[in-house]
Amino acid sequence: MADQIKSDYNMAASPDAGLRLIRDTLLGEAQALAGVAGKTVLKAGAAQLKNLVSKTPSLLERQLAPTLVVAEEAEDIAIANAIVNKRLETLTDLQKLSKLRNQERGANARINKIVYELEVIERKEGGKAAEMLSAALDANGYTGPAKELALRNLVENWKRVREANVFTDWNLIRMKFGFSATLDLNGLKLDIDHLVPIKISLGNSQIIDLSGEIGTVLANLRLTPSNLNRSMQNIVTPQVFEYAQQLNNAGLLSDQSLHSLEQAVRYVR
Repeated sequence: MADQIKSDYNMAASPDAGLRLIRDTLLGEAQALAGVAGKTVLKAGAAQLKNLVSKTPSLLERQLAPTLVVAEEAEDIAIANAIVNKRLETLTDLQKLSKLRNQERGANARINKIVYELEVIERKEGGKAAEMLSAALDANGYTGPAKELALRNLVENWKRVREANVFTDWNLIRMKFGFSATLDLNGLKLDIDHLVPIKISLGNSQIIDLSGEIGTVLANLRLTPSNLNRSMQNIVTPQVFEYAQQLNNAGLLSDQSLHSLEQAVRYVR
């Protein structure tokens, strides 16, 4: 039956489909053989495969062998990419981010994990890290300026870590599980900081808490050395306010919160 299908099927039109059809046919023959011989399907299949391996390959089989190898490699890559895509989708899921119990620091581990995944993608699929992240954001409903800000910020985080040569074997393991990368033997780490502070002082003992709005927004989280993070904490500079305006335009920060930040800038000045 397999020989008949090989001769009838137009292999030039779709070699991969033809190979799979032949494979399925051979498995069907193995099952039929098992029924006749009264043996298990596994034993019959093994006997059938033994015959295929021991016989001299036909010209058609020799011609199709390279195509089969390429097809299988492409399938393996597609499966691996699908797994990575799913991980990125999970890490950037808007609903999961909004439901994190700790809206102040709850998304920190996700930044480390996302940066790790981007590095893995780049090493395996050079040049596709941003492309695959963009696809994950699309799948989670990120659109317009909100998507642009998230994509740009996450890619910039990854690039900064790359340029600083932080991706050692040890740090890759740490970041894979959401832990901070270490920068030196003295314990200096890459912390997760908010680009726009989530707790701001207006100078009259009034503290504004924005963690519920932008505490876990991926566009507002960056990797920065822990000593710099501590020195810049809660300071609203004109540059910070400018980024807050971008978050506001993207629908990620309310007008009221933007106004509070504007007051904080005036106080800092």
